[in-house]
Amino acid sequence: MSDLLIDTPAPGAEAIQNWLYDYIENVLDFNKADIVSDVPLQNLGLDSSSAVGLISDLAAWSGVPLGVKVLRTHNSIKSLAEYVARNH
Repeated sequence: MSDLLIDTPAPGAEAIQNWLYDYIENVLDFNKADIVSDVPLQNLGLDSSSAVGLISDLAAWSGVPLGVKVLRTHNSIKSLAEYVARNH
């Protein structure tokens, strides 16, 4: 009997953005309604410690290998979500 692989669909940019909104709301104590998707994450209070946690948790959830350096060029929710969706 062969093993069957269940191929789950990759999360799209919108699903990733929603995950990021929830994450920031819970970890950085923001109201989701107050978060703007194209504002740099540092402006929301993301420091180096929380950046490591976010990237680690996002990589685990999305299945996309990520490093903290990705935040240098994709430093907003919108940009990061689009990057992860493209690289899944």
